[in-house]
Amino acid sequence: MSVAVVVERATDPPGDVELCLRARGIATCVLDLGALAHAAAAFQFTIGPDAGPRITWRDARTALPVHSDNVAAVWLHGDLAVKDRDAGAARKLWRASYWLAYAGVDAPPPVALRLHAGRGLVFVRRVGAGSLADELAAAPPSPAAAVADAARLGRSVGRLHAHGLGNRDLKFSNLVRDPASGALAMVDLDGVRRRAATETRGRGADLGRLLAAFDAAGRPGGAATVRAFLRGYTRAHRALLQDTPLRRLLRRAEARAGEWRSAHAAANAPS
Repeated sequence: MSVAVVVERATDPPGDVELCLRARGIATCVLDLGALAHAAAAFQFTIGPDAGPRITWRDARTALPVHSDNVAAVWLHGDLAVKDRDAGAARKLWRASYWLAYAGVDAPPPVALRLHAGRGLVFVRRVGAGSLADELAAAPPSPAAAVADAARLGRSVGRLHAHGLGNRDLKFSNLVRDPASGALAMVDLDGVRRRAATETRGRGADLGRLLAAFDAAGRPGGAATVRAFLRGYTRAHRALLQDTPLRRLLRRAEARAGEWRSAHAAANAPS
């Protein structure tokens, strides 16, 4: 039996989650107890009625993973996505999900973390079925839709960077549309890390990865899409009283996009 630490809102100080991760004898951190309850039968645990609350886990799982290898597994269960990682990676992924929720970045809301026997389960809410890459492959967006998406994505990436966070894998296949809000949510957060909010190399690399994906997709919406993204990005920084050295960031973004295009072309070249 393990006692869960319940953080009622994702606007609580991040220290609450850090306390949960570091406290001895605590193996379950919960942000959304109601959402977690829906997975109880499939992941073999019960939630007791007493204060705490107390969560009792069993080893067996009746849910089947949609992806599994020697390193990790992923389940889609109801309105939850669940990732199995080694304990260290699970802690990092849970922490990253919480950081993004706290920063107001569009991403799947974190629900719970379970640690046991050197492994970890990270529960987040599912936000959609297909990625932005899938959408663009199916049909190009209208110019107005491309501009609207770019403006909101720019705000989201701007808040990410203004809070001293980087993604390191910010590509269209890792952006999933939330059907409830229409936002493009960042998924696959294993690469999220903290860094200084004034740092430019990593921020420029994130922007360069997005620029490379934008170019590869045929630059939907054209220059207006780029302008809308940059307006959202700079306004997000300004709202948080952060400087945006845009010229330096764009130079780094162009360089990183060129590196990615060259590496991608080499990898796909006929032997």
